[in-house]
Amino acid sequence: MIEDEQDQEHEPAGVRLAREIRRLRDQAGLSQPQLAKRIGYTRQYVSLAERADHNLPSAEIVKALDDALGASGTLIALRDQGKREQKQLRRKSAAKQAHGQPTSFMSTGQGPNVPVVAEFDGNQLLDGLRLDSPPRR
Repeated sequence: MIEDEQDQEHEPAGVRLAREIRRLRDQAGLSQPQLAKRIGYTRQYVSLAERADHNLPSAEIVKALDDALGASGTLIALRDQGKREQKQLRRKSAAKQAHGQPTSFMSTGQGPNVPVVAEFDGNQLLDGLRLDSPPRR
C-alpha cells in the first residue's frame, strides 16, 4: 500500500466522503450545477457536500448523490461512518468534561469541527481570547 492510501485510511470519514463525492462527480464529467440539477438540489449544496471542512451533508443529499453518481452505497456508508465517528468524539468530549477538563471545538481544516480538550485556568489566553472565569460545570 502506498503512503497516500495509508494516510487516507486514517482520515475522518467526513473527509473521505467529501473527497469521494468530488472524485465521482469529476469522473462522471459533471459540473456542480449539472449534478445539482440532476439530484434536485442547488449548486451550493453540492459544493458544501464536497467540502471536507464542513459538517456532514444530510442523509437525503448523500442518498441522492450516491444514486446519481452510481456509487452503489459507498457514499451512504461513508456518511454513516462519519456520524458514528462524531458520536464517539462527543462521548469522549463529554467524559473529559465530566472529569473537569473543559472542551472546545475547533476546525483543523481537515474535516468537521472536532473537540479539543484544553486544560487552563481562568486567566490563560486561548486562541487570543482572555478567559476571565473558569468554564461552568
